[in-house]
Amino acid sequence: MAEPVLSTAPQERTTVSVSESTEIFAESTAEPTEAPSTEPANVNLLTGLPTLTDGAIGKRPVAVMVNNVDAALPQYGISAADLIFELPVEYDLTRLMAVYGDYTQVPDVCSVRSCRYYYPILAVGFDAVYVHWGIDPTIATETINSMEIDHFDADYYGTGKYFGRDKDRINAGYAWEHTGVFYGTKVPEMLEDSNVRTDLKEDKMDTAFKFVEMDKNAAPSGEDAKNIRVDFGANYSTFSYDADKHVYMKNYQNKPHMDCKTNEQLQFENVIVLEADISLRNVLDEKEGNRLILAGQLNLDRTLWGVLYGSARYFRYLGMHKVDDLISLDAHVVFRPA
Repeated sequence: MAEPVLSTAPQERTTVSVSESTEIFAESTAEPTEAPSTEPANVNLLTGLPTLTDGAIGKRPVAVMVNNVDAALPQYGISAADLIFELPVEYDLTRLMAVYGDYTQVPDVCSVRSCRYYYPILAVGFDAVYVHWGIDPTIATETINSMEIDHFDADYYGTGKYFGRDKDRINAGYAWEHTGVFYGTKVPEMLEDSNVRTDLKEDKMDTAFKFVEMDKNAAPSGEDAKNIRVDFGANYSTFSYDADKHVYMKNYQNKPHMDCKTNEQLQFENVIVLEADISLRNVLDEKEGNRLILAGQLNLDRTLWGVLYGSARYFRYLGMHKVDDLISLDAHVVFRPA
């Protein structure tokens, strides 16, 4: 999305080039007025693209937790996501959170897995409805309750109307925990039946990212990043840039990361890699005399971390270039002391 421009009379602007990505507009004594937006009304706020159905304009996105271990592959429904967060969980594995900007167009998603506390915090940043199957009963439950997050847990709703088990996967020998399906096509009905707010909050009505103008790539000069590897520990993701399609093709380790329903390899115009210090936390069970019952959960010092993949208009200052050379992101989350 183009940056807002202040218009004056007469309609002329004087610019001074400071760098490849910065402009300073000459000041005017005329009364400034904000230029009218030229963006279509149906712009998807997660992608900057005019793809929303009429019924989804001004409505909340949906974030779904997705299993990402080798035994659960291939998933389905993820190629339709506008954003995908890939973050570490216990045992140095990863889990995905797929975010869909149009709540009327969410597909069936499999395999759906449980919540870790930092995922709903990220979902709240987009004012998204959060969907998961199970939850870490310690800090994740506390986080969701304290932040009053609108969420749907298959452990509460059970199988049937909104959640189910993929019988083909069961027959193929998948472990039970890798067969959970969220019936995404039921989202509008689910929200209506549950009397959950569908309108976006006023402070979330703008695009989630600052995009360049439509059909433009404003990437500055810089070192090419044609091949990327992101290590999470036991798991890792790799990306190869397809210059013909102008997208990154994602691999699960070194094999194509596929959506088995569409038979498509995941591909993204934008890949953002964020790092943060993490540490292990141990959970003591008071009922068991403070015996250690759980280890390996993640305690974040900064919340916005892991990998964010987006299929969208190009983010400003991105596009086949190393992000850490070109962009600075800072996020802080403050928790109330126990």
